[in-house]
Amino acid sequence: MSDEQASYRQIVKSTVVVGGATAGSIVIGLVRTKIFALLLGPLGIGLLGLLQAILGTATTIFQLGFQVSGVRQVAATEADPEASAVARAALWSLTWPLGGVGALLLWLTRVPVAQLATGATEHADDVGLLGIGVWLTVIATTQLAVLQGYRRIGALARVKLWSALLGALIGIGLVYWLREAGIVWAIVAGPLASIVVAHYYHPSFPKWAWRDLKLSALTPEWLALIKIGAAVTLSGMVAHAAGVVARALIVREGGLDSAGLFQAAWGVSSTNLTLLLGAMSADYFPRVSAVAAHPEKVGRLVHQQLGFALLAGGPLLVAMSGGAPLVLQLLYSSQFTGAAHLLQWQLMGDAMKLVGWALGIVLLARQDTQAYLASELGFPIVYLGLLAALLPRLGIDAAGIAYFCSYAIYSAGIALVCWKRHGILVPRGTYGLAALLVLLLAGLLVASTWSALGALIAGIVIALLLGGYALRRLEELAVPGSFARLLAFLPGRRAG
Repeated sequence: MSDEQASYRQIVKSTVVVGGATAGSIVIGLVRTKIFALLLGPLGIGLLGLLQAILGTATTIFQLGFQVSGVRQVAATEADPEASAVARAALWSLTWPLGGVGALLLWLTRVPVAQLATGATEHADDVGLLGIGVWLTVIATTQLAVLQGYRRIGALARVKLWSALLGALIGIGLVYWLREAGIVWAIVAGPLASIVVAHYYHPSFPKWAWRDLKLSALTPEWLALIKIGAAVTLSGMVAHAAGVVARALIVREGGLDSAGLFQAAWGVSSTNLTLLLGAMSADYFPRVSAVAAHPEKVGRLVHQQLGFALLAGGPLLVAMSGGAPLVLQLLYSSQFTGAAHLLQWQLMGDAMKLVGWALGIVLLARQDTQAYLASELGFPIVYLGLLAALLPRLGIDAAGIAYFCSYAIYSAGIALVCWKRHGILVPRGTYGLAALLVLLLAGLLVASTWSALGALIAGIVIALLLGGYALRRLEELAVPGSFARLLAFLPGRRAG
């Protein structure tokens, strides 16, 4: 088996394993929410959503992006057991106190936070108790970061799946027993279950002795963790704020109906790629981090990963674009089919997003936080600027056009930075495949203006052809006759 075949085989296997576990955890979450709704009613579900939003915001702040920077530092030092142990020691020595500070601050500010979130102080103690969840969540995400950094993909997938199941069972039991009083404990049960399951599957890693650790060894690791983590946190907060501003612009121009159409298209578009990119990044990010010092190796990995992403995601994007009105009607209702063209534009943007995603991870792996931040901050600026300029002229479709144009500029800019600043070249054929996918999606958009049925039929046919080609190509790349074995996922204790 050649190195290239082994690499593609690893890409396919990790994507299938992590993607399957993530899909399973999503289904478990939906069932959990359904049972909560039956037990609590609208009022309880509303409180659940508010408390989860508070926990998510606090966790984002106090984990300081270590779920990303931790992966990078562990993966970059994996080949050296001593350096790897120091990287993990540095990560944990920051994680525990940060989580504790987050828990304490949330408890101390529980009254004003509850007042801001609910308009009353009735649930202030529930907000304060969420501090336990903040601490546990920071610890749980660090455990997952360590597993991902060492590329224990099987263990990572099992932790995601079994912790979702355990957390759901505990949460349902608490809510059934305590009703509304059990909501906060049901939320806390999630990260607690993750910690327990992760400990069970945690393989042996290089050990360190705290007494032997020196400040001179830990300081560079701390700085790297904070540097990358702060960039990730800031970019995430800016992206969230940009989403709020975009919705405000749409409401101001077209009212709440337009905002509803935007939310429907955005939900379908983001769900399409979230599962795929999340599954691929579990293995891709640590692999790039491990060879970050070698531009030639990084370039080969980008070529392989981006090629796989386009092969795997292309048929899905084409099928969704061809059947956009039907998809919106099935997932929402016939009242949302007016967002079909908006969704099609956003799917074109998603094709460009695949390119930017693959190259953006390279900037993090090579610790080029300046270029990473510039690109992540530049995207919302361009997007909001185009949205504000086009909305009065084009209506709600402007959101999709702005999304596509912004991601085209974003991806081209990152590709240029990777080439000029880091000497990372990706074969033109890979970019050509992305361009072909965009052209196919554009063709379906044009066809849908003439006949929705014709676009649907064309989308299905093209998606089937692309899917057949993708399967045949992946079979060739990942060793002929072995594709079925790549899909095997046999559970086992402490398997990695």
